[in-house]
Amino acid sequence: MDSPYSRRVFLTHSAQTLGALPTLLSSPWLLAADTPDIAPGVTFKHLRPEDNSILVILLPIALGVELNPLQPDDQRILVLTLKGMDHIIDQLSDRNRDDLMLLLNLLSMPLTRTLLGLWTKWEKASRDEVVGFLDQWERSALSLKRVGYQSLVQLMEFAFYGVRTNTKNIRYPDVPAVMQPFLRRFSAGDH
Repeated sequence: MDSPYSRRVFLTHSAQTLGALPTLLSSPWLLAADTPDIAPGVTFKHLRPEDNSILVILLPIALGVELNPLQPDDQRILVLTLKGMDHIIDQLSDRNRDDLMLLLNLLSMPLTRTLLGLWTKWEKASRDEVVGFLDQWERSALSLKRVGYQSLVQLMEFAFYGVRTNTKNIRYPDVPAVMQPFLRRFSAGDH
C-alpha cells in the first residue's frame, strides 16, 4: 500500500482534482460577477463591467486619491481613467493582455477573489480591507502576486495620470513636459 505522502498518491489526487476543476469552475455561483457596472453605456474593447467595478474600487486606494464614484465629477474622472486603461490594454502584446485579463477574471470571481485574499465582496469591502488586500499583494513572498500588483498599479497610474483633466481636477501639478508624449501614447484621447 502506498504511503499517504508518496508520489503516486500525490499524482493520483492531483489528476482527480484537475478532472473535477472544469465542473467546479463552471458553477454559476462561482462565476457570477458581484459588482454593478460603473460606466453603463460606455463601450470598452477589453474591460467588462465587473472589471470596471473592481478597478474603480482599487484605483483611489492604490493611487492615494479621493474619488467617489457617486459624485458626477469623480465618476467622469473614473470613466476617463477606465477608457485609458482599456486603451493601454489594447496596446499590450497578446501575452501580456491575456495575463492581465486573466488576473482581472480571477479578481472578479467570488471563489478566486477569496483565495487571493479578499473575503468580502468588492462593493462591500471596507477601505481597510482593500488596503490590506493591496498590501498583502505588494509584500507577498510569491513573486506572482507582486508582479500582479505592480502590473495593475502601473496600468492604473498610466491611465490616470495620462488624462490631463484628471490631474487638474485633483490639483496635481501637471505632468512634466518630457513625460507628456510618452503618456499620450497610452491615452485614450481625452485630455
